[in-house]
Amino acid sequence: MIFDNNKHNFNLFIDNWSPDDEYIIFGASKDAPRLIESMDHILKKHKLRVSHIIDDDKNSKVLYDYPIGSVSEVYKLDQSSYIPKKFKRNNHKEDIQIIKFEEFLSDEKLNKKKLIITSDYNYNFYKNFLKTKGFKEDKDFCNYKKIAAIWPFKLENIIHLWRTDVLLTEKCTLNCTYCNMYMPHYKKQKHRELEEIKLDLDVFFKKIDYVSIFHLIGGEPLLYPYTAEVIDYVSNNYRNKIGYYFLTTNGTITPKETVLNSIKNNNLIIHISDYTDHINYSRKFNETKINFDKYNIKYLVRNDTSWTDFGDPKIEKFKNLDETINHFDSCSAPFRGLNKLKYYYCHLNTSAVLSEMHEDNEDNYINLNSDKFDPEELLKLDLGFPKLGYVTFCKYCYGCNTKIGKKVSPKDQGLRH
Repeated sequence: MIFDNNKHNFNLFIDNWSPDDEYIIFGASKDAPRLIESMDHILKKHKLRVSHIIDDDKNSKVLYDYPIGSVSEVYKLDQSSYIPKKFKRNNHKEDIQIIKFEEFLSDEKLNKKKLIITSDYNYNFYKNFLKTKGFKEDKDFCNYKKIAAIWPFKLENIIHLWRTDVLLTEKCTLNCTYCNMYMPHYKKQKHRELEEIKLDLDVFFKKIDYVSIFHLIGGEPLLYPYTAEVIDYVSNNYRNKIGYYFLTTNGTITPKETVLNSIKNNNLIIHISDYTDHINYSRKFNETKINFDKYNIKYLVRNDTSWTDFGDPKIEKFKNLDETINHFDSCSAPFRGLNKLKYYYCHLNTSAVLSEMHEDNEDNYINLNSDKFDPEELLKLDLGFPKLGYVTFCKYCYGCNTKIGKKVSPKDQGLRH
C-alpha cells in the first residue's frame, strides 16, 4: 500500500487508538498472547488494556499460550493455536474472557469498543467480514501490528519490529520443488560467512529495541557449520531484545553435541517440519526427536504436509500497477528478512535476490547502515508501506493466503518443469 499521510500518519493513529481506551482482541490466535506479552514487556509508561477476546472457535474456552517446559506437541499450520494452556497475564488477577462475536454485537457496552485483529492468516477474511457489519478499517478495527509498532514508537520512542528471519545457509538436505525459499533455483548454494551474520546482527540490534519473533532459517540451518556460534552470539548479546526465539529444521539431521548444548543452554525453541508422509526419512526424523528429548530441548513438530505454491518465480504474473498494489495488499506474508545490512519486507524477495533470479531493488528494503537511516521509514516498511506501494518481486509471486496458488507438498523434488 502507498503511504498516505492524510490516512496513515502515525500521530493520527495514536489519536484514534489511544492507550487510555480499552480494546477487544479479535481472534484467539498464537499472536494474541504474543501481542499482550510484547506490549507488557516493551511499554513502561503505558499498557495495552484488553477486556475480552472474540473467538468463534467452539474449542476455544481459554486463550492459547506459548509452549512452556518440554514440548513435543503437534500442531497444524491451518490451525490458529499451538497447545491449549490457560493464559494468565502478568500482574493481572483475572484471565481475559473469551466471547463469541454475537455476544460482542449484542452487548451495548462491549460493541462500542474497538477491535484489534490478531491474525495474519485470517486478517483479510476478518476484515471483509467486519466491513459487512459496518465496521471501518483503522477506525473500528485495526491490524495488531500497527499497535505493536506505532504505540512503542510514538508513545515511548521504542523501535519494535514484529518478526525477523535470518538466513544461515543456502544449503539444504532436501531439494523441494516448491520450496518457499527457492533453494532449487540457486546456481551455487553456499554457507554464509559467520562474520557477515554477526555484522548483520550488530547493526540490526543497534537500530531496533525489540523484536517479538526472531527466526533462524535455511536452507537447512543445522547444516551450517557455525549454528552454535550464531545461537550463542544472539543469546549472549541480544537475548533481552527478543521475545520468541526459534529455529526451523526439516528433521533430517541429528545436530552435533555442541549445537544441542547451545540450543539447550540458550532455551532456543525448535520447530521441526515433518515431511515424512511424502519423503522417506522417518528413521532420521525420530533420531532427531530422541536427541532433542535427551537434552530436554523444547520443540514443536509441524505437520507441513502441504502448503500453497508461490508460483514459478521466473514468470511475471502481475503487470498492471494497480493490480500489483492490490495483490500486495491482499498478501499476508509475515516474514521480514535481514541480509547484508538490509531489512527486506519479504524474505522470499531476499532469497530471490540471493539466488540471482531477480535483481536487488532499493525500494524493497531499508538499508540499516545508511547515514540516512530513518526509524519511521523502517516501521512503515514493516507495516506494509514500501516506497512503491508494493515489493517489485510481488509481480512474480502468488503471495501468502491470496487463494491464487495451488496446494503443493514436499513430495516433488528438483526444479519445476
